[in-house]
Amino acid sequence: MPYFKRNTRRDKNSLNTATREGLCVWTGLRFAICFLCRISEWAFKDRYSVRWKHINFYTKERQLLHITQVSDVAKAFEMEVIFYSSKTFGPEHAEARNVFAIEDKDDPRCLIRDMARLWLLSERCKEYHVFGWANDTKGVRRVFVNKMLKEAAKECGMPPEDISSHSARVTGLSRLVAHGLPWIQCRTYGRWLSDCAFTYLWASTDIALGYAEAIWEAPRFARCRGGGAVQHYN
Repeated sequence: MPYFKRNTRRDKNSLNTATREGLCVWTGLRFAICFLCRISEWAFKDRYSVRWKHINFYTKERQLLHITQVSDVAKAFEMEVIFYSSKTFGPEHAEARNVFAIEDKDDPRCLIRDMARLWLLSERCKEYHVFGWANDTKGVRRVFVNKMLKEAAKECGMPPEDISSHSARVTGLSRLVAHGLPWIQCRTYGRWLSDCAFTYLWASTDIALGYAEAIWEAPRFARCRGGGAVQHYN
């Protein structure tokens, strides 16, 4: 089951994002939704946990950006994440995925700038896990994530048993499709090789938006029957 706005709002309100720990959790959850991540790809020291060496920031001119001070955060226009392992492709394949910053620099939803802030707050060791702290000895673990998400679901009147860390992958896919990205691109972005991704998709309720009048128009249809006879319908 995907996350909804009320779930993520409750999650943020339960965290102190002024601390590094709170910012790690809040940013990690949005990172997972944005990149359609499995929990094993972002939780601290999990099987395929992303490290800072897998993250690259770029300027609007597509120049590699080395973030060393607060003023550099505003220059971050694009972020690249390299996934070196996945259940779909196997460990020998590396898949790069990029997202872009929200242009309004005052928009607090921007994942790219929060990731840049997280880097500045970190020990800045490329070998360390992204969503960890205390010199890579503590971090956002899957047990904590699952507990937080289920508590949020219960408070929002949703069955907690239907929500888990994998809901981030469901949420990311469903939102991409709902906002009009072609299915094959959504599937590729989520690093699926087949249409098994359909099992994750929750279709938007406004899927028929704009069809209120068009559905009553009469297009022309044709059908071939046995013996080669063609029937036309308007």
